[in-house]
Amino acid sequence: MAIGVSVIGLLLLGVVFIYGANKGHLTSDFEMIIKADQNKVWSNFQNPSNFKKWMSGFEKIEMLEGIPGTAGSTYALHFKNDDGTTTILYQKLTSIDPPNSISFDLNNEMFSSELLITLKEVSEGTKMTVKMDTEGSNSFYNAFIHLGKENLDQNQRQNYEAFKQLLEQE
Repeated sequence: MAIGVSVIGLLLLGVVFIYGANKGHLTSDFEMIIKADQNKVWSNFQNPSNFKKWMSGFEKIEMLEGIPGTAGSTYALHFKNDDGTTTILYQKLTSIDPPNSISFDLNNEMFSSELLITLKEVSEGTKMTVKMDTEGSNSFYNAFIHLGKENLDQNQRQNYEAFKQLLEQE
């Protein structure tokens, strides 16, 4: 019986490995309208003292190298998980065009992501567009990212909705 369970387990791991190896990167895009002017959205989005108010689990940001707020600068973002453990994401700012756009790379031992966030003044306020490309650091992590896409998208959307509410309640 134990041999049968082991074989099934190995087969499942093989399927996950093959699935992850063939999926490539995961793309996630969404946009929202925030009822605030573009400069206010930009300044609040760039303000680390606001991060705890809208990023779930955010604990702190740590400057690692470079000049804060300039392309090439790197940071460590610390997040507390539901189980009490801490996750650190490493962020490298790749471009910044205040108050229009910012792009950065995020990574840790499980994945790497490229994010582009653009802001555009519209009649209703500011349109925020978020584009994210993510890939697991190996086939197993890549499979889990693809299998958890719905949950990842939902968590990301919840964070940005919390950011929107923060601005619209002021």
